Amino acid sequence: MASVIGTQRVQARRKVRIKGEHLVGYAFIAPLLALFVVYHLYPIVRSVSMSFTNFKYLQPQGTHFIGLANYQEAIQSPYVLHGFLLGIEYLLIYVPLGMILALIVALPLDRVSHHFLAGAYRTIYYLPVVMPGAVVYVLWKWMYIPSFGLINYVLVDTLHLLSARPQWLGSPDWALASVAFMEIWRFLGYNVLLLLVGLGSINHELYEAARIDGASELQLIWHITLPLLKPIFLVMMVLKMNVFAVVEPMLIAPGVGESTWTWGWYAYDQAFLEGNLRMGYASAIGYLGALIMSVFVYFQYRLFRHDRA
Repeated sequence: MASVIGTQRVQARRKVRIKGEHLVGYAFIAPLLALFVVYHLYPIVRSVSMSFTNFKYLQPQGTHFIGLANYQEAIQSPYVLHGFLLGIEYLLIYVPLGMILALIVALPLDRVSHHFLAGAYRTIYYLPVVMPGAVVYVLWKWMYIPSFGLINYVLVDTLHLLSARPQWLGSPDWALASVAFMEIWRFLGYNVLLLLVGLGSINHELYEAARIDGASELQLIWHITLPLLKPIFLVMMVLKMNVFAVVEPMLIAPGVGESTWTWGWYAYDQAFLEGNLRMGYASAIGYLGALIMSVFVYFQYRLFRHDRA
């Protein structure tokens, strides 16, 4: 009987100690939970409820529930439709181009054996990523100036590849491509870093075995490297979905900006810049875009998922 009572007391003390350890753990994560609730969960819940009202920041007194009216207006808006199509164009054309360029750079970088040179090359390619955005935009806006910008000077005056000087940021035909090229240059080092991580995780014995069987370098890349990098490609595509939402318009000349607006920037314009700040309508646009992004993420997962044997 005494042994049973002693065992029960030991178990009770153990339970109290475990509960105390749990409380200590909860105390450590409480600040992060509070930040998550305040800055992530609450804005999501608030914006969802706001999307079903006619809330205007400058006229909050007339707010009332309007059901799906905001979503219907967003679907029928030519600006929203144009923004969706523009975002899809950017995602399907310019994002894969940036990934291909990053792969072309990452493959030879991965084979640099000298420790100092490998670190120096990685640092050089990553420098544009850590540069302040304002500096990048001012630099590229100067380079795109038609009369004396560096790009027209090289293409027109030096290489004579073009006969006329394109209005890179002043033409709807060139504006999106110009911003996309700047974005590809700016985040090339980030994509290269992700690919180098993926290349470093590949077992080199696979390459040695394939070489023994007579595989060429192109066959090694096509049959080993690219399939094993599928998870990295998936991460890169998902991370680029924010570009699908907003293409930075700071570079675009006045009067051309609307032709380069994606749905995310149009929502920002409606919520913070235009008229009475229609935040309810902007929230509806945002959640329609989130739905489309979810569809794209699903198909990207199906395309780039790593097949397991």
